[in-house]
Amino acid sequence: MSIFTKEQQTNLIRALYEIRLKEPRLSIQEMARSMGTARNTVYRHLNSALENGILFNPQLRLKMFHDVKEYVYAVSSNSAHETFQTLKDRTSVCYELFATGYIDLLMISDTPLSQRDMKELGDIRIEGSRSDFVYPVVPAVDYPTALHQIRRYIQRDFCPSRWRVEYPPRNVIWKDLDYELFSLLRYDMTTKYTVLARSARMSFDGFRWSLDRILANTQVVVPYYPEGYSHYMRFLLMFKSQYEEMLMELFSLVPCCTTLYKVADWILVHFKILPLDLTGQFFNILYSLQDSGYIDCIKTAVPILHWRPG
Repeated sequence: MSIFTKEQQTNLIRALYEIRLKEPRLSIQEMARSMGTARNTVYRHLNSALENGILFNPQLRLKMFHDVKEYVYAVSSNSAHETFQTLKDRTSVCYELFATGYIDLLMISDTPLSQRDMKELGDIRIEGSRSDFVYPVVPAVDYPTALHQIRRYIQRDFCPSRWRVEYPPRNVIWKDLDYELFSLLRYDMTTKYTVLARSARMSFDGFRWSLDRILANTQVVVPYYPEGYSHYMRFLLMFKSQYEEMLMELFSLVPCCTTLYKVADWILVHFKILPLDLTGQFFNILYSLQDSGYIDCIKTAVPILHWRPG
């Protein structure tokens, strides 16, 4: 068995991440061939990365269209934990986050809530249909280097800019099989056809055609946390700014998986950072942008629990 240095291991896992972004359903044998590496080496390092929360299997997220939308409600409430638990019984709920800070609960639903339902949730601080999620490609640098690059980036002069959210019509309509297959692949795109066929009756050609239709209506995300997911502090950041593209570019420099989306005139960022002094340094950068007039409003919440169906 070959002995790898830590740098070699890091580079190999980085290569697996990049392959998964391009070809999420490649087999281990195919990945090994494309990397010019032994299959057992790829198998061993991929399993280690999955077990340690460095890399997660490729997943699917729905794109938003004129007739397919998800609705976000960010709530302040003294009974948020109780609400967090009861909302799990609603079939319309796609995601929940229980937190502390500016908001106590964030809920995403595939149908809009009534005025009565919103009132029962608590004080709605952010609400509206979401944009597509944005997942910047994780840069191949460590966090101290990334902070140095971010400091250099914010020395520029920025022009006002908007993140334009549009909901186009769907060009590819799903069939019943597509909905069933999407639910099976949603959190692990690497599931083999033979396993999928036990739950959804289909030929191999039917599977390929269905997958093509699914990919036309979804985004592929490969969560990647080079230091291991459990080592990061997690924040939900909420911004108002007249320089929205600047914010998107800034968070593309963060060296682990980051999720951005827009709701009404807010940009929400699910953000992770290594603890201790790096956290203070990053927030100093954000508040310096507010002092300079590039950010109008910064709100934060610290996630405690999250839930999603299935």
